Amino acid sequence: MSNCLNKLEFSESKSKKRLGKAYAFMGETVINRIIAYALYLLGANRNDIADLLSMPKGTLLCLLTRLSQNGLAGLSDGRIKNNTPIIRKESTDLEYEVECNGNICIKSGLVKSILKIATADVLRRKIVLLTFLENKLISYDMVARSLGVSVRHVGNLLKKLRVKGASSLSDRRIGQQQDYVYAPEIKSELILQFAVNASGNGKISSHALASDIQKRAHIDLSERSVRHHISKLGLNMISRKMKDLICSQKKT
Repeated sequence: MSNCLNKLEFSESKSKKRLGKAYAFMGETVINRIIAYALYLLGANRNDIADLLSMPKGTLLCLLTRLSQNGLAGLSDGRIKNNTPIIRKESTDLEYEVECNGNICIKSGLVKSILKIATADVLRRKIVLLTFLENKLISYDMVARSLGVSVRHVGNLLKKLRVKGASSLSDRRIGQQQDYVYAPEIKSELILQFAVNASGNGKISSHALASDIQKRAHIDLSERSVRHHISKLGLNMISRKMKDLICSQKKT
């Protein structure tokens, strides 16, 4: 270990930049004490260390004694009572960000944790993200990107969460209760197409019927609405009877 310095490359410009940040973050005195202790552990002569850091030898010896007895607490100034911890508050603050894949990253200093939430679990994702938002840990824009909604909608969701609680965020849509907007002409086209397909070799699935109607009558119908009306009109119950009846009529 003592010879490792000979194998390392040092950059004076990088050193100045890094020391500047460290001085601003932890203070010049503390950083010099850390450097002094590191050089001591690597086997440097104590007089040389004191000269390099412009530190009185007596001060260096006291520092080494305190560190050997008190550990990291020895880096602080023992003459000051109730002195604040060396590690400043900023280093322990949690930083949150939402990745593009929807995961929530939690950073504490150099440590990064990932809070994974299944994309399919929309309710859970809403609750977690909106709770973070309510506590001002992440931004409206982060939540909007993760949920795939507008910032305005995020505001509405947050208001709903505050007023009615988490249960209000669940999707309670139960489908359209009233009749789909099918005029009699549209229904007649559906019945006609069903009869044609059922009496021949055509398919009577909602996909096939919607596709055939679009090709024949140039009317665009959703598969969901087609299924709804087939069931409502009872057409799915007479397809076999229709084929048998047509066959018997042909024979007679």
